[in-house]
Amino acid sequence: MNGKPTIEELLEVQYFKLPGPALFEKDWYVVRALAAIAAVDPGDFRLVFGGGTALSRAYKLTKRMSEDVDLKIVCKTNPSRGALRKFRTDITDALLAAGFEFDPENEKHRVSMCKGHYTKYQLPYKALAQGNGLRPDVQIETSVWPLRRDAVEKPVISFVAEAYGRAAELPKIACSSVLETAAEKLVALTWRAGSELAGLREERDPTLVRHIYDLHMTRDAYDIGQTAALALEAMKADAETRGDRFPAWKKDPLGETLRAIKGIPNDPVFVEG
Repeated sequence: MNGKPTIEELLEVQYFKLPGPALFEKDWYVVRALAAIAAVDPGDFRLVFGGGTALSRAYKLTKRMSEDVDLKIVCKTNPSRGALRKFRTDITDALLAAGFEFDPENEKHRVSMCKGHYTKYQLPYKALAQGNGLRPDVQIETSVWPLRRDAVEKPVISFVAEAYGRAAELPKIACSSVLETAAEKLVALTWRAGSELAGLREERDPTLVRHIYDLHMTRDAYDIGQTAALALEAMKADAETRGDRFPAWKKDPLGETLRAIKGIPNDPVFVEG
């Protein structure tokens, strides 16, 4: 890969006071993958960067290392499988051209579901630095998803490029607004935590507390009333599209949201997470 950081560069983590060079290195791969995808012609689609990684690397509002890239595929009408397949192929080709070595036919590296509306990529990379707790790959998720508020164009630069005064790898990319991201995080947190507290999931996920951290760290960047209103809109939409997996939510999404908010601080798994 051109521009891949050397071990000497990775050891400059003191510049950012990061825990170790492995985070420095993984960030470079995350940004490289994002830049490769952003260069793809989306055709009739629009690609929007969202989630916790956008809050951290585009808005620079949080200091939590995120290993995942969440991208919305925004479209005006229900997309055809053929159009989504072409876009998926173009993204795959761009990642391969960027130097990522993976097998698109191997479901451990790329899997698509929900009629092509959702695709997950797991891109392995050869790490120079070692870091405990980091996955040995970059995870990218693309989902056909509504954009309920205007996106904001932001640059994205890796720690390596920033430390050495280089240009941003990605001069601009459309990002979900902080308000919309906060609303979606509130819904994701309470939906998943609520279903766990209701005993609907076999495995518990203590890492859901990351959403609480993000909501707290970005609290000055969004209006609480507007965020709550947008979250309610998203809750109702979720109740219609996937409510069968959580019947109580389908019946009363607001009530289940409030129940989850009350239950999270009293649950040992979430408290310790």
